[in-house]
Amino acid sequence: MKVVYFNYVHDYKESSVGSWTHVNQFTYAFKKLGHRISVYSLNLKPDKKQRNATQMKNALFRKIAKKYGRDIKNASKNFLYVVREWKALQSEKPDCVIIRHDPYVISSILVSAYFRIPVILELNAPGAFQIRQYERDFFHFPFLFETLEKIALRFASAVTVTSREMIAYLHGSSLDKAKIHVNPMGVEYEHFQNNECSLNNELQKLNGKIVLGFIGSLNYWHGINNLFMIMKSVLKKYSQVGFLIIGKGPMYTDLLEFVKKNNFSQSVLIAGYVPYDSLPPYIDKMDIALAPYPSDIEFYFSPLKIFEYLAAGKPILAPPIGQIADILDGQDVGYLINFEDEEDWMGKVDCLISSEKLRTEFGLCARRLAKNYEWSKNAALVEDICFKLIKNHQSSHRN
Repeated sequence: MKVVYFNYVHDYKESSVGSWTHVNQFTYAFKKLGHRISVYSLNLKPDKKQRNATQMKNALFRKIAKKYGRDIKNASKNFLYVVREWKALQSEKPDCVIIRHDPYVISSILVSAYFRIPVILELNAPGAFQIRQYERDFFHFPFLFETLEKIALRFASAVTVTSREMIAYLHGSSLDKAKIHVNPMGVEYEHFQNNECSLNNELQKLNGKIVLGFIGSLNYWHGINNLFMIMKSVLKKYSQVGFLIIGKGPMYTDLLEFVKKNNFSQSVLIAGYVPYDSLPPYIDKMDIALAPYPSDIEFYFSPLKIFEYLAAGKPILAPPIGQIADILDGQDVGYLINFEDEEDWMGKVDCLISSEKLRTEFGLCARRLAKNYEWSKNAALVEDICFKLIKNHQSSHRN
């Protein structure tokens, strides 16, 4: 089977690092099933250093253009994409197309429809809702994303979502239920069995400490404010505890300022962006893994960090919301905690800090659970959908 995958992730080091990992690991697993899959990443931005060298000199004009021109700039990219997408489909002649949904993009799904190629729309987040909710600093045209999303859903042969919570969102669009398939994120299990921590000099700073760790893009909805709260309470109480923070993003500067203001630099290692291939020794250095998502958001995520923590055998502290509760509840891999109740979460943190035996037992259970979520299972579900779509497509042509 030959598949083309259109991807519009715009970076791979900061806010889209999890999305980029998903793209790479899914396509690798799909190829291992014996298929050919060609990935076209059409929206990758240059590194910041390169962007800074070419920025406009007029700061005020740049600020205004960024605020009011964002929608026009991003939506107009469809005209650039369509040429490359057309050429790709003409050249590849795929049996099926997979499109990672972007709220601004409909070109690929329309080009695929023109060529009469079955399409799987990979909808990993409610794009229209997410932009309206979290990008309020920008001017957005009324109904733009909602209209583009309806068009994409209308022409999709099938839709994959990463959590059950996304089904409720899609039902509001009157989408045929038979088109929706839940396919959670996954993990490359063997990748996280590497524990060569001693080879990484940077991690030596945390030697001798019980380490609480976090990995993820530093956005508000990843619970960075809860992370600050945990750091402040735990480091005030325990001198033998350290924190390891992996990732970059919008709140990276806030993190640096928080650590400096509270004089935590001796107990906190901020690693920044760490390439996927280098992650295992960093996560292995953690004794307790944190997923401190806030409870005041619509939780539709399938958190990649949860699966990576599990594969690395780390006890997890996370709130009982969405897919996190579905995966962790009753599995003896850590504690589901209420971040609004300091007595609750601090008591459970105390239990894990004080008991190496408990951490080890939770970690063993975590590794067993991770085997259920390998990328091979994610890819196999997509493979099955592709085969059904191709069969239906061929049948309709014969008729």
